[in-house]
Amino acid sequence: MFNFISWKEFSLVCVLVIILYYILISIYYVKDVSSLFRNWQLFRGNSRLNETCSSRAHVQEINTLALAFPGIFIQFSDEIQAFLQEASLHHLDKEAIIYAIRLVIQKYPALTGAKGVAAVKHIIISECENYMRWTFSEKDVDKIFNGTYS
Repeated sequence: MFNFISWKEFSLVCVLVIILYYILISIYYVKDVSSLFRNWQLFRGNSRLNETCSSRAHVQEINTLALAFPGIFIQFSDEIQAFLQEASLHHLDKEAIIYAIRLVIQKYPALTGAKGVAAVKHIIISECENYMRWTFSEKDVDKIFNGTYS
């Protein structure tokens, strides 16, 4: 059977299969693939957090947290991003978002340790800058952790 297949035909079929998989992945799995690349960039230190955080110390805190709790950090980051995307579509106010983010943070107690709080604050601030029409200040983010609302 293998005597009847030439290298040229085999190469052509391989190229066609690769093109087919590329098309299928780009149609059905574009969000999953982009999330995969975004998470990979986060661990490499080249994420958009580098662009939005004001100092390298903040980026280092975030990367340290990401390396200490990789699975939890990715889930937390994805959940915050998804929530803020929905919140921006529904035009929620700051107080509602503060309350909801507080509930999200309660699901991830490992991230709110002594070193984690600063990194989580900067993640929230940077993600709000990316998705919301207004920004969170340090005072707003402190409300999340202190449980105070004005």
